[in-house]
Amino acid sequence: MEELDNRIKQAQRKGVLSYLLIGVSTSVLLVLVFTWLFFVKGYTLIVAPEIINNDYSTSVLSGKVFRRNNSLYILGTKASLRVSADKFEAVVVNITEDSPPNLKIELPPSPARIKVDLSLAFPPDKTASHSDKDANWYIDGTLIHVGNKLDYAIAHGAYRLRLEHPYYEPQEMSLDLAQGEVYNLSPELVSVKGSLDLSSSVNDALIAVSSDSFTEQESPYIRHTVEGGSYRVNVSAQGYQPISDTIDISWQTPKQKRQYILEPLQAKVQVSAVPLDGNLLINKLEKALGTHQVNASETIEIQYTKPGYYAFNEKFSLTPGETKTVNIKLKPAKGTLLVTTQPQAEVFVDNKRVGTSPVTITLPAVSHSVSVKKAGYRAVTQKLRVEANKQSTISVDLMTEFEARRAEGLPLFASTLGIEMRKFAGGTFTLGSAVNQPGRRRNEHQIEVDLQRPFWVSKHEITEKQYAAYLGQGSGGNKPIRNITWQEAAKFANWLSEKEGLPPFYRFQGNRLVSVNASSSAYRLPTEAEWEWLAKKAKRSVSTVYVWGNADKIPTNVGNFGDKQLQGSQAIYLKEFEDKHKGVADVGSYRADRLGLFDIAGNLSEWVHDRYTTTLPDTSKLYVDYMGPESGDLHVTKGGNYTTGRLRDLRAAYREPAGSASPTIGFRIARYD
Repeated sequence: MEELDNRIKQAQRKGVLSYLLIGVSTSVLLVLVFTWLFFVKGYTLIVAPEIINNDYSTSVLSGKVFRRNNSLYILGTKASLRVSADKFEAVVVNITEDSPPNLKIELPPSPARIKVDLSLAFPPDKTASHSDKDANWYIDGTLIHVGNKLDYAIAHGAYRLRLEHPYYEPQEMSLDLAQGEVYNLSPELVSVKGSLDLSSSVNDALIAVSSDSFTEQESPYIRHTVEGGSYRVNVSAQGYQPISDTIDISWQTPKQKRQYILEPLQAKVQVSAVPLDGNLLINKLEKALGTHQVNASETIEIQYTKPGYYAFNEKFSLTPGETKTVNIKLKPAKGTLLVTTQPQAEVFVDNKRVGTSPVTITLPAVSHSVSVKKAGYRAVTQKLRVEANKQSTISVDLMTEFEARRAEGLPLFASTLGIEMRKFAGGTFTLGSAVNQPGRRRNEHQIEVDLQRPFWVSKHEITEKQYAAYLGQGSGGNKPIRNITWQEAAKFANWLSEKEGLPPFYRFQGNRLVSVNASSSAYRLPTEAEWEWLAKKAKRSVSTVYVWGNADKIPTNVGNFGDKQLQGSQAIYLKEFEDKHKGVADVGSYRADRLGLFDIAGNLSEWVHDRYTTTLPDTSKLYVDYMGPESGDLHVTKGGNYTTGRLRDLRAAYREPAGSASPTIGFRIARYD
């Protein structure tokens, strides 16, 4: 009975264990199923091109990835794997939770590779020297590499490969390259056939030539057929300095010709001098004091000079290697100067007072600055060179400041306003523009003009402050005056003339112009011909399109135009140009032109003297000191302004009629000499 109980208990324990194992197995299976359903995500891998035909491999770079054929299973949200195939470039695929279920991958084809080691084709005795020169490699005419070893990857296809090495004939080969293949090429090099033609200026000189494969030769003249390569040349002759040279025979320069000019052996000459700041010439060549090499066995000439001293000159010859010392001490040279003046005045020589005229002084025989000064008179300064052992004379008739300024044609009252004038000689030129000039307008008629009378023009446009003085007002700044009519500008010129005692150039009845005094030297507006000559022809060999020249690109700091700062303010502006001002600028804000005039090109357009008419001029004759048509209700304006946004409107020939005041129009003044 006891044995039966034990068996029953043993059977019960086995049942419990079986149930326990079944429970654990079921739990594990449930966990695996849960993990697969909720944590494993599947993808289909589609690899192109079709030629790969699923013959590719993958390697996991990161993450948990399981692959079965074209299916991928990823545990987690991210993974990275590398996909590769034979003769194709590998691609790395990064998979995230946002990746589509179908992963399409395009493997790029692997390039073909060309390999050449040119040094293996060089002759053994030339390998070292020929390796010093690089070959040029071209594919279909494009340079791809410089060097003697080529390792180049390129897409498969048909190509023409060209090889150029300096010492060998260029050669080309056709290549049909397959995808992913490596091509080791062994070109057969053909040496360049060239020649050396060598001679010397000295008949009995010896010329020695050598190279890696060329036996050294010595003779006064060499003419030899050689192969491509580098050749060392040594030229020597008794009594001359030797010459060493290297000559390359290449396919570009197969024939080389040289004539070597040998210089004689040298000697030395040491030169010292008092005073130290003279001018030393050795065989007519300027030298510094000290030691110099000279040709032996030749005549050597030493010259040393300084103004105010007697010159030194010596000739001699030296043997090879000889050194000669030359010590020079110059002797002072002097003359006398007599200065007379009317009236009597103080005399200054080189800014030192020497007495009252008439005065005679002894001076070094050099150039001197002689000034004569007297209160109330214009000082006179002259340059004069005193001759040794001779008397020089200066006679001066002094003029008062008023007389001097009148004689020079300089303005008097105008200068007190800060108006600076510049004088010009004029000349012959063509007013207007050629019919083929880009941007030309039909009113730019070509007229031959000869400006015979010298004239003066103000460097700047008339300012607000200067015009305010005319109005009797004490205000105004340094900006150019604007918003005035042509008549108001002309009356300002008349006012300046009256202040300086000149008869007015313009005659008005009220606000109507009645006549002009064309022969007068009074103040006026520049004529259109004068303005355009200044803008395009003065100090130029030929007329230019713009003030700055013919270039369509506007130089920096040349003027105030409608630049890109006006974007949004006006429709048309110079998009590629920027100056320093959005509006009108002070006069002189930009650099002067080649004549020293400011703002000719821009800032404000300018009234000129000429009337404007639509009547065609007589273009068959030459106009002397042309002042425009005799009639016309409007007047011409010239030059660009701060709103000008078209390059064509900045041309020197550009002209625009106007009949009223404008915020973009100002003026400058002129007068005949």
